[in-house]
Amino acid sequence: MAEHDWSRDEVEAIVADYFDMLGHELAGALVNKSEHNERLRAVLQRRSKGSVEFKHANISADLTGQGAMNEAQVLNVKE
Repeated sequence: MAEHDWSRDEVEAIVADYFDMLGHELAGALVNKSEHNERLRAVLQRRSKGSVEFKHANISADLTGQGAMNEAQVLNVKE
């Protein structure tokens, strides 16, 4: 289990980042996910690179599981 639960502000920041990356990816733009991760960790100072990657993957899984998007539409979160 994580040392600290994600705060509402942290969740809002990572979800906003996820949809920013997804929008660019769906538009055909190249997305530097490592750069996004690094910038996001400057805001989420208690979170590791792996923690951010895992949370992005959770967002993809949640969107797929709820039927909001299919697997081809969700962000490829591997960095």
